[in-house]
Amino acid sequence: MSGVGTAVASEYISLNARPRKRRVRPIMDGGGKRIFVFSNFMGATKQLPPLLREIDALLPNAEIGVMCQDHHGNGAGLDVLRDNLSRVDPLLATRILYIPHHLDFQLRYLNSEHQSGDCAPYTRFISSYDIAIGPAICFENHALKWTDSARYPRVFDEPKRLIPHFQFWIDPLKYEPRELLGPDGVASLREKYGLNDERVVVVGSLNSNEAESFMDESLRAVSSAIDCAQRTRFIIVPRDTRCTDKVVSLLDGVVAWGMDASPLPPSSWSRKQRAASVIDAVVVTENGVLQDLYSIADLAVVGGTFWKGAGGQNPLEPAFYGKPIVCGPHWENNAMAFSGLRDSGLLRVVEPTDLGAEIYGPRETDDLAASVARAQAFIASKKGAAKEYAATVRDALYNGMQQSSKTDG
Repeated sequence: MSGVGTAVASEYISLNARPRKRRVRPIMDGGGKRIFVFSNFMGATKQLPPLLREIDALLPNAEIGVMCQDHHGNGAGLDVLRDNLSRVDPLLATRILYIPHHLDFQLRYLNSEHQSGDCAPYTRFISSYDIAIGPAICFENHALKWTDSARYPRVFDEPKRLIPHFQFWIDPLKYEPRELLGPDGVASLREKYGLNDERVVVVGSLNSNEAESFMDESLRAVSSAIDCAQRTRFIIVPRDTRCTDKVVSLLDGVVAWGMDASPLPPSSWSRKQRAASVIDAVVVTENGVLQDLYSIADLAVVGGTFWKGAGGQNPLEPAFYGKPIVCGPHWENNAMAFSGLRDSGLLRVVEPTDLGAEIYGPRETDDLAASVARAQAFIASKKGAAKEYAATVRDALYNGMQQSSKTDG
């Protein structure tokens, strides 16, 4: 009986209890929201797809517009973005609004004092969005660094901005998973560059200030490694046209694989032509293809590391493919990535004078496999920035700036 009475009493209490007031939460799916994404460098543009994918996952009904004002990309930023995003999320690639870049566009037009005169069209354009986001390295805030105490640093600009302006640090996005070329894609690239059983050395984003020393050291090593040199093909991707001219002047009969695959004029430096006659090389002028070229490399040489001041290019692109990497001692821009890959054994740091021996020297297969495993574990330990950045954008849209300005990950 006591059990029945207890059940009846419980039912009575539940029926007569004062109903709780339900808290209505806003639907934070991006409906009616517009997000403006701005990228100023090809290296930053290539990191946008994983971020855009995560923003779309959190805010599926938001409208996203992207403008790429690419330095070193010759205006190819939007094409590269569309191609890379198509691999990550084909449907999203068709929904993004691709905004043609304007040479005189500056994000300083987000400031409220730029609402008249020549700046007015840009301020009206920007004001039609709810938030502007982009890599901090491409804006004015170069002081923002990625450290262990601020794993995914980000910063919001001063309140005088017309709309919230969210800057994120680009380096953490380089660890995000991406779609790599499969066997068919790799085979297609090998066919494009006429590869058979040659050993392939991909030299990525070679800086004009290091081009001559790189070529001189490579040539100097040929005399002691002539057999290996004759079976090695260099695929050189210069950072800019100045470097292209300099590299071509050191090579004989080089073909530039650009959009029209047109032959370049022969070098006028006959002495170095003769010295370079044992080197088989291709100079690539097409933009945005370096990350794919690493898939066909037996060895990757990361440019911007043999000259102090260049800062070093992205070493994670060849690491994703498990390729052994060689670089010089200067890599301030991607210090955490270079250090982690060096510690894994996949990347070796050499002085320019030791470059030739490293290029033509062998690596033990067992050691390489272990280094690849350690490198992949290192990369996996650093991923996650895209989700955090996307959550920050959502919070800024719905909760305001204050709740989204922390820098600790």
